[in-house]
Amino acid sequence: MTAGTLYQYEWYRDGALIESAGNSLTKTAGDTFDFYVRDPGAQKPLEPGTYKHVVKIGGQVILADECVIRQ
Repeated sequence: MTAGTLYQYEWYRDGALIESAGNSLTKTAGDTFDFYVRDPGAQKPLEPGTYKHVVKIGGQVILADECVIRQ
């Protein structure tokens, strides 16, 4: 991949899409990160559930992983 490559990311909770956006790679090597944060004004932790993060380039999934948040 080259610098400037566009990617999309999606966050799901229990199978429902809760956030999606995109960004571009700034380097040809190294790290990038995206994260999901509740409304800081809510003053509550993330709701329990299974969260999945999906990263796509050109519409194809290149990375997907999930974690479970319990009460």
